[in-house]
Amino acid sequence: MTLAGGPATSPPPIDLSGPWNARVLKDGIVFREIFSLTPSVLDLANLYDLVDGEGPSYSTTGCLLVFSSGNKIAVEIQEEPGGTVRNVSGPLNLKRGTAVLIGWSDNLKSVQMNIAPQ
Repeated sequence: MTLAGGPATSPPPIDLSGPWNARVLKDGIVFREIFSLTPSVLDLANLYDLVDGEGPSYSTTGCLLVFSSGNKIAVEIQEEPGGTVRNVSGPLNLKRGTAVLIGWSDNLKSVQMNIAPQ
């Protein structure tokens, strides 16, 4: 994944902290995940830690970056056990706080995630 642009100089237009749901399409299978977003321990206005994530048979951790424009995000997620990593990005609907994200897992399989706050 290649990212371009500068770091955000102000907080994102909406606070993304809190519990989230995800509909994930990976390897031709649709499943649900849940996770929480918290402001990053790195104290950057546009970076969130993805914590307390759960999928059907694994846990997840990662991070979410809000681009400086405020209307696009990128997410990096690691699954345990197994260590599978996926990277997705896409537009953020500022009215609803939802996003449709596409990208790849580390086994070069396409991934789609639709995320929304709980």
